[in-house]
Amino acid sequence: MKVAFSNWKGGKKHFGCKLVGSAFKLLCAERDMEIVSLDKADLVIVNAEGSIHDGANENQLDIAKEMPAVLINGSMTALDTVTWEDLAAFQLVTVREHRTCYELDGQLDFQVRVVPDVIFKHLPEIRDMRYLSRSGIFESCSSNKTGPPHATANVKDPEYVKRLMQSKGACLGRFHGIAVASMADVPFSAFAANTHKNLGIMEDMGVPQHYHQRYESASRFVPGEVDERVQQYAERAHREVNGLFDRIAEL
Repeated sequence: MKVAFSNWKGGKKHFGCKLVGSAFKLLCAERDMEIVSLDKADLVIVNAEGSIHDGANENQLDIAKEMPAVLINGSMTALDTVTWEDLAAFQLVTVREHRTCYELDGQLDFQVRVVPDVIFKHLPEIRDMRYLSRSGIFESCSSNKTGPPHATANVKDPEYVKRLMQSKGACLGRFHGIAVASMADVPFSAFAANTHKNLGIMEDMGVPQHYHQRYESASRFVPGEVDERVQQYAERAHREVNGLFDRIAEL
C-alpha cells in the first residue's frame, strides 16, 4: 500500500514532532506501507495531533471527501464547522485521549475510538535508554507557553529527551513530554496546555491527581515515584498503536 501523510510535522525541530514523525515511518515500514506524495497515494493518513482545535486547520477534514483517508492521532476541541458527514467520510477515526472522544460524541453524535498517540511506538527503545543515575527536576512549558520562563525553549532543545530521562522527576506542560516520561519511568506531574489533551491523557493513565491546572501547583507536587498505572498505560499504548497500523494496512 502507498500512503501519504497530511499535516506531517516530522520535519520540525520540536522534540515531539520528531518522535511522532519517526514513529510514523517505523509503523509504515514494518507493514510495507510506502510513504509517497499525495497524488500517488492509495490512502491518506491525516495526523490530527494537537493542531485541529478552536477553528484552526479544519480543512484537514475535507481530505476524505476527495480520496480514501483515515483520521488518527488527534486531540480536537471547539470545532467550528465540522459535521457528522465530515468525519463519516473517513474510513477510520481515532483520537488519542478520551476527552476528545467524549466531545466528538457529544457534539457530533459520532462514535470514535481512542488509540494513544503514536509516539508510544518508541516504548522499547526509550526503556532501553533509561538512566540509572538521575538528578534534579526537569521543567517544561506548556503549548500555550505557560510555565517557567527558562523552559519555554526546551521543546526545540536537541537534548530535551535526554535531559528529561536523566531527571529524577518532572513537571510537564507538554503532551509529548508526558508520554516520554511515562515510557522512561520518570515520575511527573502535569499542568494545563492549550486544550484538554494533558488532562485527557492523565485521566487515561489513571493518575488525574498528578494533573494541575497551573504550573505553580504542579511544580510543588511532583511525585517521588512512578505509579504502576502509568507504566501499564505505556505498555498498553504501545500495543494499541501497533494494532491501529495493522488495521490501517488492511484497508
